[in-house]
Amino acid sequence: MEDKGDLLSRLTSGEASCPICGAPLKPASGEWECYYCGKREPADFVCINGHYVCEECRLASGEEIVLKVASRSSEADPSLIADRIFTHPAVDLFGPIHHLVVAASLLAAAKNAGAELSLSHIKRAIARLKPIPYAACGLLGVCGAAIGAGVIVSVITGATHKSDRERSLAMETTASALKRIAGLGGPRCCKASVYASLEVAVPILREEIGIPVVLRDLEGACMFSERNGECWGERCPYHPRGRTA
Repeated sequence: MEDKGDLLSRLTSGEASCPICGAPLKPASGEWECYYCGKREPADFVCINGHYVCEECRLASGEEIVLKVASRSSEADPSLIADRIFTHPAVDLFGPIHHLVVAASLLAAAKNAGAELSLSHIKRAIARLKPIPYAACGLLGVCGAAIGAGVIVSVITGATHKSDRERSLAMETTASALKRIAGLGGPRCCKASVYASLEVAVPILREEIGIPVVLRDLEGACMFSERNGECWGERCPYHPRGRTA
C-alpha cells in the first residue's frame, strides 16, 4: 500500500482516484465518515462523490476490512455488506477472502436483524474458514463460499459433530450452496459464488432458524464484471446483462 507521501504525489499529478467508485479526489475540510469502518475524523481529501476512507482502513488487509465492515454495518441484507467489502483494493478479484465474506456478511446481517450475535461469532467463523486453500473449488471439488454458508449455520445453532438437526442443517446449507454454484457453470467466479451462497443461506436463516434477514434481487447486481477477464458475460445471472437464473 502507498504511504501518505505517495498519495500526495498522485493527487498533485491528478492520478489519484477513489478506491470505491473510481472518481477523482478533491481537497476537503471538516469531518467525514469512513466508508468502511464508520469512523468520523477530519479529512484532507475525499472523493467528488462523497466517499472517504480513513488512513487505517486504506492500509488495512482484506481480512481486516472484512471485520471492520461487518462490525460497523447496519444492514440486514448480507449482499449490501458483501459489496461494500468488495470495493476495497485489498480484497482481490479472486481468492479465499471470499469465503470469509460470505460468513461475515451473513452473520453481520443476522445480528442487525436481531439475532444475539457479536464480533466474536464472526471471528469464530473466519477461523474455521481460513484453512480452506486457494482454488479449492477445482482441486477439492468444494467451494469455500458454500462452506462459509454452512459455517454460519453451525455457528448460529451451536452445531457440533454430536448434534442432530443442527449438524444436518449446516451440511444441507453447504450442499445446497455448492449445488447452486456448480449449476452456474463456467470457470471460477468468486463474486458469483458469494452471491449464490447468499441466495441459498438467507431463506434458511429466515425459514429454519427464524432470523428475519433480507436479500435484494441479485439478478444483474454484479459491479465487478469489467475487472474479470474470465467473466461469463450474459451467461451469468448476476451480470448486468445476464439471463434470469
